[in-house]
Amino acid sequence: MTAVSVESISRTVEALLVRNERAITFHDRGADVDRSVTPATAAPPNGLLPVFVVAGEAIWSEATGRGFELDIVRDKSALLGYRLRGIGSGSFTTVMLSTMTAVSATTTRTIPGYEADYLRQLLHQALRLAAEAARTVAPVSAVTSRN
Repeated sequence: MTAVSVESISRTVEALLVRNERAITFHDRGADVDRSVTPATAAPPNGLLPVFVVAGEAIWSEATGRGFELDIVRDKSALLGYRLRGIGSGSFTTVMLSTMTAVSATTTRTIPGYEADYLRQLLHQALRLAAEAARTVAPVSAVTSRN
């Protein structure tokens, strides 16, 4: 299989979030205010897309024993501190179907009470699980970090 365009996945996730009126609301502890993340903020590679695609990869890996060879890097300017830089394997269809399943399972029209720290922890946990799976199932994810 060949690489999948991160930009195509990002645009499609945004369109689906808009069409389904999906939004995520979280509490910003630093400012002590609730913030709503729009689809335009959630869908980019430096938004919530890494969380969504890693969750989709976990679903796909569970079903097939294969991952998407995700290239996720640390990015201090990203919403949760990580950016999805590349998707090395799979097809647009398998990545989107798996990601849509993950998004559907984790979002409702709004999710009050989700905090940025919780989402960040979720991403850290998903990356840790992907790294563990990479040692036992080949190939799953190559997780890289850049400060």
